[in-house]
Amino acid sequence: MMMDADVDMRRSKLSRMILGNTKELTFDQLQDLAYDTRLYWPLTEIPKLADDYERLKQQQDLAKSVAVYWQHLNSWDFRSTVESTQTTLALAWYEELYGLGYPAETLKTEYQDRLTWFRALKKAADKVKGLYGDWKHPWGQAHRLQRIANQPDVLSAGVRLNPIMKSLPCAGTPGPLGIVFTVYSSPEIRIIRPQRFAVVGASYTSVVEFKERIEAASIVPFGASGRRSSPHFFDQAELFCQQKFKPAPFYRNEVAESATESISLER
Repeated sequence: MMMDADVDMRRSKLSRMILGNTKELTFDQLQDLAYDTRLYWPLTEIPKLADDYERLKQQQDLAKSVAVYWQHLNSWDFRSTVESTQTTLALAWYEELYGLGYPAETLKTEYQDRLTWFRALKKAADKVKGLYGDWKHPWGQAHRLQRIANQPDVLSAGVRLNPIMKSLPCAGTPGPLGIVFTVYSSPEIRIIRPQRFAVVGASYTSVVEFKERIEAASIVPFGASGRRSSPHFFDQAELFCQQKFKPAPFYRNEVAESATESISLER
């Protein structure tokens, strides 16, 4: 809608695909779609690579070395979950092909020939195995949500992320793959910090149903307070990682009933 308005990125294409196939939505269904984890890139590209894989069989050594990875990805529903080992492999493959960061949607020059994509798949599987000891590694173990207090910006917080401290598994992935549940993460550091930690993504999400009585739900990735001592420092993180919302009081009586503390402004 703003600076990317003229660029038709995969998230735009995925949004049109989802909404184009949706005729009616309930309040609960809209909340589910706000956390949708379908990945547009593997959903559209892996089926198109089937003929290329058949051609690859002429290169017997490479075809044999990637067969198990290719079969694993083809058994996938193309949704990211914390249990999915395909997500971890697919993301490593994508970043080998396109690079890290944002927007990262331009294919590297060395991978213009689609047969070379399978060489990239082998490199991606080797990378995952080098990081975690197995090329089948659940995304929720690789991708974590952790809050760092009292830092002025993302970079300052990012360097202090620590695998020893409390963190939660998060199903979101970087946006260039084409996903509604967009979460960008820090790069892996082998041995020291092989996990990726969420650093950028949706800072606030709300779903509102306008009818005779307005109903709303909302979520922030961590909590409403930046003070580590506050009970609201990390209290929404679990809901966020479970892909759920909390009720958002709208009417005066709802706000009063949910308040833990109030003051009178009457004179």
